[in-house]
Amino acid sequence: LNVQTAPVAPYTSSIVYAFPEHLQLPYTLQWNVSGQQAFGTAQVLTVSYVGANGRRLQGTQSLSVTALNPNFGTIEYFDSSITSSYNALQVQFQRSVAKGLGVLAAYTWSHSLDFGSNYSALPLTRGNSDFDLRNNFSAGVSWELPTVRAAKLGSAFLNGWGVDARFTARSAFPVTLRGAYLTDASTGSS
Repeated sequence: LNVQTAPVAPYTSSIVYAFPEHLQLPYTLQWNVSGQQAFGTAQVLTVSYVGANGRRLQGTQSLSVTALNPNFGTIEYFDSSITSSYNALQVQFQRSVAKGLGVLAAYTWSHSLDFGSNYSALPLTRGNSDFDLRNNFSAGVSWELPTVRAAKLGSAFLNGWGVDARFTARSAFPVTLRGAYLTDASTGSS
């Protein structure tokens, strides 16, 4: 009796991980410049530019090769040539209204770009980061409560207090529109 069985590869329907031959550590370059102007003795306006660029960032890409060869599943490969950038204009106004009472208002316009921060199965495309927040406004009031004259123990508990109020408004994070997940049978890309 002659029985023939087809060999089964040990890698069937599994994930294969691939790394670049010369994998390097990522790094970030950061810079900022600020200007500050006082208006009288109680008001200060600060304008700043802040920037950062990420280089050699690591990202994972998925490629299904089952359509090309049913003995293989998915290849997860790590790309270390991804970049990112962040740029922001920041404006801050600070004023001392009265003794113990201060006001602070700040606005930031920023833009963050990178390659495919949202989903590894999609091709690497430079665009808005998942955490890109364009407009951010915040304001606050701080009041140092008056000092209370009391005995040493009472003074330790009653003095040095303050009350703060804060307001924040910002634009929304980007919305990622997704459709059906398809695999191109001729190339195996998703």
